[in-house]
Amino acid sequence: MSRYVFPKGDLNPSKRPEVRKKISLSKQGEKNPNWKPKISLVCPVCKKTFFVIPCSLKHGRKTYSKKCMGRLISKNMKENNPMYDPKIAKKRSDTVKEKIRTGEIVPFLCTDEGRSIISETAKITMKENNPMFKYKGKTHEEIFGKEQSEKILKERSERTRGSGNPMYGKKPRHPITEFSDSLGHVLRSGWEKKFCFWLKNNNIKYEYEPFGFELFFNGCKRHYWVDIGFGNNIFCEIKPLYKVMESFGKLLSFVLQTDNILYVVTDIENQVFLGNIRFVPFKESEWRSVFCEMGKD
Repeated sequence: MSRYVFPKGDLNPSKRPEVRKKISLSKQGEKNPNWKPKISLVCPVCKKTFFVIPCSLKHGRKTYSKKCMGRLISKNMKENNPMYDPKIAKKRSDTVKEKIRTGEIVPFLCTDEGRSIISETAKITMKENNPMFKYKGKTHEEIFGKEQSEKILKERSERTRGSGNPMYGKKPRHPITEFSDSLGHVLRSGWEKKFCFWLKNNNIKYEYEPFGFELFFNGCKRHYWVDIGFGNNIFCEIKPLYKVMESFGKLLSFVLQTDNILYVVTDIENQVFLGNIRFVPFKESEWRSVFCEMGKD
């Protein structure tokens, strides 16, 4: 079958006024095939009556109803479509892969625009289909009400108590987490262990994770448990500098929303005071000048 490339724009003869006029005159009145009365036919497949214009029979078209014709075309394309041939499909796949490898073509999903669309679509899908998204940042009381919330928490406590706790009899996942009998509380890091034993040896009273604060940051409510409390609205957090940088927004929200003083013991060289956030080096010599007057027996 030969292929024809029709000229576009000004080179197309059908665009010229005299040609357009000639075409118009050739299809006026009875010469227009659509003006002639339609012919009634019966579909040989579904046996239903349908109507066609006379020119359909003139050109030798098959006389099937529109619905049956669609089914026949679809069936023919499935059976005789060359793209279903495994050899042709493999050749096409290899050609596309080679063009992608050489950079001749770039898949749309690999472009910045494509990645952006994927990201936005995923966010919208998560918002619409995630049943927990509407509860983000809300407390049990806000979701279930006070009575139902207390009932749920009580049942959960009874269910996970003792041998019902999935971590019962197992080692903590965090390799450094341990319970200290002499201190009477858990220790979640080697830094906390060293600092808490230093406080005890210097007779400085403190509370470990005294209570949680409800803060609002990053667009929702969060609960924050400070490592150590000394009383008189003075608290202390012990963590390395990289973790301080990751959670700085939470620390800043704590001092701004609660009007407390927060000491952050971390790996820096000198003391730095930023309002109510006070950074202290992880050195015993520095601790003496800061903490020795707090919580003295």
